[in-house]
Amino acid sequence: MKKKICKSVIGLGILFFVSCSGSDKSGSTSKTNEFIGDVPSIIAEYNDAQQKLKEEEKKKGETVKNKDDLIKAMTELVKKDEEIKQKAKGALKKAETELKGKLLPVVNNNPDIEVSDVKLSQINKACIYFNGNITLRKNMDLGNSEWVKYQLQDKEGNVIEESKANIKLPYEFGRKDIKEGNYELVDIKLKLPNPEAFKLAKIVFIP
Repeated sequence: MKKKICKSVIGLGILFFVSCSGSDKSGSTSKTNEFIGDVPSIIAEYNDAQQKLKEEEKKKGETVKNKDDLIKAMTELVKKDEEIKQKAKGALKKAETELKGKLLPVVNNNPDIEVSDVKLSQINKACIYFNGNITLRKNMDLGNSEWVKYQLQDKEGNVIEESKANIKLPYEFGRKDIKEGNYELVDIKLKLPNPEAFKLAKIVFIP
């Protein structure tokens, strides 16, 4: 019975922010940023709370011998887990409301494109998403050209994150290329936790 009870809550220490994140042991609490607010701190505090809860769960599983006491202890841990999650979700939702539409400075080093109006669009689990507008200066083969390389950097030009954004294309059967013109640029993201996230200062588009 004890084994079944422990299994029922074994996932308490697993982050609910898993879709984009890795593990972060450094923490970045009590820090804010002009463009993403205190979101990195919210994530760091959540991770700290979950780690403590995981350690408490392990200790209870090893030391509590009475079945009824174990059920009571694990029930309390489940309640704590839910409280921690709801607190983090509420804080992230509040941050998203306050920061949505916040423009991120753009530096363009790619001669084939022009990008503007990169702004925060969503805070989802452990990613901060940005969208923008992109102008293609020439037709591009489909291949991988619908992906645009970017770096999120700090003021000194140090890379915080490097990835690819997606040119949002209208459906076209048999499409072979992307015509020059204006499009929406999506899937620009900053993964969290990231101890350098609070230093975010600009986005740089690269060839």
